[in-house]
Amino acid sequence: MITLQQGLKMRPPTMDDLQSMVDTINAYYLKRIGLATYSLEHLQSIISSPHVNLETDYRVIVNEQNETVAIMGLTTVDPFVENEIRFRIHPDYEGMGLEEMLYDWAQQRAQENIHLAPADARVVLTNWLSAKDTSGNALVEARGFAKVRDFAKMKIDLENADIPEPVFPPDITIRSYSELNDVQVLTEAINLSFRDHWGFFDEKVEEIQHWLETAPHIDTDYFFLAMDGDNIAGMSLCLMHMTEDMDAGYIDTVAVMPQYRRQGIALNLLHHSFRALKVAGRKRALLDVDADSLTGATRLYEKAGMHVDRKNYAWEKILRDGKEYRTQTLED
Repeated sequence: MITLQQGLKMRPPTMDDLQSMVDTINAYYLKRIGLATYSLEHLQSIISSPHVNLETDYRVIVNEQNETVAIMGLTTVDPFVENEIRFRIHPDYEGMGLEEMLYDWAQQRAQENIHLAPADARVVLTNWLSAKDTSGNALVEARGFAKVRDFAKMKIDLENADIPEPVFPPDITIRSYSELNDVQVLTEAINLSFRDHWGFFDEKVEEIQHWLETAPHIDTDYFFLAMDGDNIAGMSLCLMHMTEDMDAGYIDTVAVMPQYRRQGIALNLLHHSFRALKVAGRKRALLDVDADSLTGATRLYEKAGMHVDRKNYAWEKILRDGKEYRTQTLED
C-alpha cells in the first residue's frame, strides 16, 4: 500500500487552491512540451461546469506550505459510460508514488459511478496524454490502459500563408453566432454534425451555455456559421487567443451537417476563419483533430495548409464490458 510522505496530504480542492493548481498544471506542461497551457480562467471554467463536483470528483495532494503538487479529476456525463481522468503532477514530485495513489482513487471513484450507466453498457476510464509524456504513458499502460487513438494539434503560419478567398455554394451565406445567439440551435447543430465522430455522445444545452459564458478568449463574432437560409449547414468556432500562444487563434470546432458535406463548405470555412484571424492580428491558427478521424478531417486540414505540430494519445481502461454506446464507426 502506498502512503504519503511526511508533510503531504490528499484532500478535495477548494476554490482557494485554483491558482496553485494552475501553477502545477503549467509546471507539468512546461516540462513535457515547453509551454504553459493553462490560465486561472481556463481552470475556473472547467471546475465550474454543471457536471463537476470538486468535493466528490477531484483530489489534490498538497505539501506543508499547502501548495498543490498533484491533481486528479474525474468527470462523467450522461450516459455515464466514460469516466475521463484529468491528472497532472509537479515535476519536483514525480516518482514518489503520488501518481499511483491518485490513479487508485480515480478508479475507485469511477467504479462508484458504474450504476449510473445503462445496465448493458461498456464502461471505461479514459485518459489523454501528450505523446512527449513518456513516464505518464508508461504508467497508464502498466495500469492496464490501452492506447486507442492518436490525436494531433495542427498549426498554420498565417503571416506567410497564401490563404485563398473562400468560395461557398450559391445558397450558403456566412453569419456570426452573435447574430444568431440561440444556444439550443447551436447545440443541436453540434450534436448532428459530430454524431459520426469517434467517441462522441451528445452535448447538453447547459454544457454549451456554460462554455459560452465562462471559457476564456471567446468572441462570438468569430463563431462563423455557414447558413442555408435559417439552417446551419456548417460552423467554424474560433477562439481569439490560446493561453500557450497569445499570438495564435484556436479553431475549437469545425463541423458540417451530414446533408451538406462534399460541397467544399468545411474547406472554405477554414479559409474564411484563417483570413479573419489574420486580419485580427493573429500570427498562427491551431486546432485539435482525431488523427484517425472517421470523416477524414486530418486530410482536410492538410489541404487547407496546416501541419501537425504535436501529438496526444487517448488511453482507455475497461471497467465493465458490454454494449458500446459511443460512436465507433460511420455507420453508428
